[in-house]
Amino acid sequence: MIHNIWMAMATFAGVAALDIVWAGYTIAMVEKKAVTSSVYAMAIYAFGGLIIIGYTDHPWLLFPAVAGAFCGTYIAVWWAGRKIADIKIAGMRLSTWWRLYGLNSKGGL
Repeated sequence: MIHNIWMAMATFAGVAALDIVWAGYTIAMVEKKAVTSSVYAMAIYAFGGLIIIGYTDHPWLLFPAVAGAFCGTYIAVWWAGRKIADIKIAGMRLSTWWRLYGLNSKGGL
């Protein structure tokens, strides 16, 4: 029984990590970073292969895998949104500065 709990926890954590790695891969591809994308691709195949081996033998592990996918994607999107929110805050401050000094959005008068 304890062995099954450890397998479920490992599957959950592995799939959550896999989703975070997929998000990093997608970002690196959009930014056209070849080496970074390649490293993420290696990690995707490593995590994915290990996880698939686990739930091929034990189909009940799909339940923690699904929960891990949800949590991993949520964390990745939350983290990316946090970075965007920081930029938006800086943008609001910059636009406020532009209004105070009578500049348009391109920095001209």
